Amino acid sequence: MSHYHFIKCCCFQLCNVFRSHDMEIDQCLLESLPLGQRQRLVKRMRCDQIKAYYEWEKAFLKQEGYAKKSKRRRKHKVHFSPSDMIQDAVVCHDDKDVLQLLKDGVDPHIVNSSGSSLLHLCARYDNGFVAEILIERGVNVNHQDEDFWTPLHVACACDNPDIVLLLLLAGANVLLQDVNGNIALDYAMEGTESSCILLAYLEENGVELNSLCQMKTQKATAMLGDVRHLLSSGGTVNQKNDEGITL
Repeated sequence: MSHYHFIKCCCFQLCNVFRSHDMEIDQCLLESLPLGQRQRLVKRMRCDQIKAYYEWEKAFLKQEGYAKKSKRRRKHKVHFSPSDMIQDAVVCHDDKDVLQLLKDGVDPHIVNSSGSSLLHLCARYDNGFVAEILIERGVNVNHQDEDFWTPLHVACACDNPDIVLLLLLAGANVLLQDVNGNIALDYAMEGTESSCILLAYLEENGVELNSLCQMKTQKATAMLGDVRHLLSSGGTVNQKNDEGITL
């Protein structure tokens, strides 16, 4: 038997195996085929497996009466609010959708449940195009969320230097502190582009790093002074306010 007729015979036998959906194949028979023939046969086997599965699934669903139930079932539509849609569009960089939603009247000043604005989302997901649009429409670049984070805090923490530069040019306040007393620079990793941009900006505006440290401890020092004054005037640290909360 010639080599050609041997290969043809092997292919014929394997095809018969595949048609019966038998997963057990003679390994020696398979390995005797050239690589190209082997790949085509394995691919055909996989197609037959998938076809067999779909036939089984179809029969199973028919048996369970799924088709009849699905006809009686009402079609439910999910509706999202415009504010949710524009936030999702910002995150996914669907800039055309953002522009269309703004054109349709969606308020660019909306905030989410944590107090973050659309500009916070732009800073987090590095969406400079939408950030420019929002700034042009008057969105506050210094808006603080529930943790007092500004978009600049977010941009520095995520190391998105293009957003950092855009916010600075739009008048972002680099000295605003969050709930922990940290400014945006505190969240910029040393040596990153965001950190370099902020340091250069502070130097150009005559702000020294030593003065920043003093500024950050200012609130804590003032609070400590208030506590000392309370104690010296006969007060107690266990004194409650109108809501029943002590120091």
